[in-house]
This record gives sequence, structure tokens and C-alpha cells, in this order.
Amino acid sequence: MNKTKITPYPLAAVLTLALTTAATLVHDTYAITTPPNTLPNSVTDPAQSTHPLIVAIELGDATKVKTLLEKSPELANLRAQDAVGSPALLIALGKGQPEIVSLLLKSGSDPNAKDSRGTPILLSVSALVTNLDTSNATLKAIETLIKEGKPSVNDKDTAYIGDDRTALHQAASNGAIKLVKILLENGADPNLTNRVGETPLFAAAEKGRTDVVAELLARGVQVNIRSKFTQMTPLMMAAENGHSEVVKLLLEKKAELSGKNAFEKTTLEIVQDALAQLKPQAEQQKRYQATIELIQKSMKSGTATAQTADNSDTEKSSIQHSKDAKPHAPESSDSVDHTKLR
Repeated sequence: MNKTKITPYPLAAVLTLALTTAATLVHDTYAITTPPNTLPNSVTDPAQSTHPLIVAIELGDATKVKTLLEKSPELANLRAQDAVGSPALLIALGKGQPEIVSLLLKSGSDPNAKDSRGTPILLSVSALVTNLDTSNATLKAIETLIKEGKPSVNDKDTAYIGDDRTALHQAASNGAIKLVKILLENGADPNLTNRVGETPLFAAAEKGRTDVVAELLARGVQVNIRSKFTQMTPLMMAAENGHSEVVKLLLEKKAELSGKNAFEKTTLEIVQDALAQLKPQAEQQKRYQATIELIQKSMKSGTATAQTADNSDTEKSSIQHSKDAKPHAPESSDSVDHTKLR
């Protein structure tokens, strides 16, 4: 009788798979419990807090707010009686009330305040600005906060289930190009990573935010950075989701093509697997095929930078903040989302 020989997986591969699974669970938990583009109920429901100041902010009554603050300036740091203790300033931002934001700041409201979970107000309100917004009230309120309050734009989300993302991560994920520019012009660091080693470029690349990717690349963001666990790069994320225009931009900035992720897959293999697994409809299939053709052409022409053959575990563990280190990605309607921002 013939006996089948079973080849055990290398210990490093087993550990990598375990860590990647754990990272995915953390991201999925965060995504489920704190969905983007939402704020505490008090921002939309005055019944959640009946203090006169909160009610006035909800109603956009700047005159009433001014009167209350003149009598009691300490109210500028009042918190609503909602689930996360929303600062009055956050409510004004969420309601798109730049005049009231200014009044609160002049009365001493803390521009770096966080809700009771540890999420900075700038990050929370950034979730409300999308790629469709160019000059809406919320964006104007944010501009007022940044100009008059000068908050720390690089503060991270330290919520218990947060992922250390910054406002720039959130804006990039949403494709909010105008907000991305405002943040960058006011000191936002495009190379800051979240808890799993992802920069804002990952979020933009995965979702196909071409204009945001272009803006980040123009600011000198690290192109070949890798995520901590999955060892994905922004190029891999863009390719995996069939975003050929983003892939083109990254390749023009010498993004590596020959490198492999934690599962020993190259960028070309990743996009080929994604195409096979997702079985996209005609329009999606065109995107993926265009991405594959672009990568193959780049490989033949030598546009892509060759990666060092030595991908030892020691090298991988040291690349988080080095020039070759790097993150993995956020979410999109048609994206392959294993880490789930943003």
C-alpha cells in the first residue's frame, strides 16, 4: 500500500497565518462596532441631551449659544449626555455650524477633545466628509476648527476598539480630496501608520481613490511600505481590487512588483487570484484584466523596481517604519477587505 507523504507547513507560515487571522478579527470588530460616517445620537437627536446649550447647537441657534457662553464660558467644554459623552464642539462640527464652532473655540472649547472612547473630534467629524463633498457645511466647520482651534491633526484614535487611525486615514478612505489637502497643508503626516502598520495611502489605494493617491504621492509618501501582519503594500491592495489607474500611479513612483506578501504571493498572483475568486461582472472584469495587463507590461519593460530576493523573517519584522516597510488596507464597495480606514 502506498503511503501519502504529508509535508508540514513551516512554523513561520503557521505563525503568520495565525497573526493575520487575529488582525482580521480586530479590524472586523472595529468596523462593525464603529462604522464610518456616523456620529453619536446627540449630533442628530436633541432628545439625547436637553441642556439648553446642546439644544441650541442642535437647532443652529448661534444667538442663543453666544448668550449662554457669555454668561457661562465654562459651558464651552460641556459634554452631551449620550453614549460617548460627545463634546459640544463635536456636535457643532457634526451639524455643520462654523459660526457656532467659532463661538465655542473663542470661549475656550478644547480643539483636541476626545469622546469618552478616546476618538478625537477631528477624526470623528472627518468621517462625515465624503468624496462627493467639496464645500458643504461640515467641511466649512472643520476648516474653522483647524484655522481657529489649531488642533493636533495627527492625533490617533485611541478608542478601546480603535485602530490608531488619524483624520487623514479617514479622509483618504472616504476619498475626501479637499479635506485631505486641508489636513496635509496643516501638518498631517501622510506616513503615520495605524495599529496594523497601514498609512493613509493603503486606504486610498484599496478603494481606488485616484485623486487622493496622486495627492499623497506628490507629498512624498512612502510607496513600498508594508503592513505588519499580511506584508501587503499599497500596490498589492490596489491591484487586488482592480484599480488600474491607481496601480499605474504607484508603478510610476517605482512601486515594487517582485515582492511577495505573507502568503508568498506576488502582486500579479494576488490580482489573478482576486479575479478568479470574485468572478466579477463584465465591467469589473475589464478593470481586473486591465490591471493584469498593466502589471505584465510593467514587468516586461522593467518599470517596476526589483525587490531584494532576501525576504527573511528578520527583514520583514524590521520594515514597518523603514523605506521598504509597509501597510495593508481599508474598505470599498467592491474591494477584497481582509483587514477592514479608516
